[in-house]
Amino acid sequence: LSQNISGNLDVSVRESDGSVRTWQVNTASVPFMARQGQVRYKVAAGRPLYGGTHNNSTVSPDFLLGEATWGAFNNTSLYGGLIASTGDYQSAALGIGQNMGLLGALSADVTRSDARLPHGQKQSGYSYRINYAKTFDKTGSTLAFVGYRFSDRHFLSMPEYLQRRATDGGDAWHEKQSYTVTYSQSVPVLNMSAALSVSRLNYWNAQSNNNYMLSFNKVFSLGDLQGLSASVSFARNQYTGGGSQNQVYATISIPWGDSRQVSYSVQKDNRGGLQQTVNYSDFHNPDTTWNISAGHNRYDTGSNSS
Repeated sequence: LSQNISGNLDVSVRESDGSVRTWQVNTASVPFMARQGQVRYKVAAGRPLYGGTHNNSTVSPDFLLGEATWGAFNNTSLYGGLIASTGDYQSAALGIGQNMGLLGALSADVTRSDARLPHGQKQSGYSYRINYAKTFDKTGSTLAFVGYRFSDRHFLSMPEYLQRRATDGGDAWHEKQSYTVTYSQSVPVLNMSAALSVSRLNYWNAQSNNNYMLSFNKVFSLGDLQGLSASVSFARNQYTGGGSQNQVYATISIPWGDSRQVSYSVQKDNRGGLQQTVNYSDFHNPDTTWNISAGHNRYDTGSNSS
């Protein structure tokens, strides 16, 4: 199902003998769900340019990412993913998603990473994640418990790996576990929605921090242009040891014809950071979506592009 569809859907199937079977499906947004017998996949390739402080060098390993979901049964999907790079980093994930009808949807997965850091150090580890989402049709709201994620001491996500390379193997912040609760509310009469997210991140080698985000999204028209959307988000990172960081994020999406879209996003924080991204999407084929994006990030210690 499209990620833009939410709520409870009444499904009816007419059998060859004329009988009709009906049931209800809750489409709460949990990633990696597919109809029975269908396969959904995504492939991406690129080169992240990470501005490091070591000799002012830029880390830029080529990478290939792939994800696939198979609708194994009527309400059960199996999925997996892979990241491989020319910079000695690989990770693979396997998981299962279950639609529980009126109780919502649940998924769980495990990821293994293998990395070779500067100076030849090898590091391998596992990360475990649970996603849950439930939609309440009467109020037009969604409550999502998107993670518990636990990572062992030797697991590295790709951003963590890039940061370790950029600092010549130095010990950067290393995530241990995270919790996130998100509540979203749609307001159809105004063609807009709002969401509030609260999360807590714990690290192996640093103090924990709490993140809060409030977002607003609106769909509107401008002259002959129909279906434009704009969103703005306000975020605050509160560190346990003291200090905080505030961020503002805004994006606008403009339809281009019947099946294409161009979007521009900008993010600014109170520490001088500025991130900008332009994205082009083509979904002319209902079974395949093409995305091309380019971005530039500027920090007080350097910059990177992708």
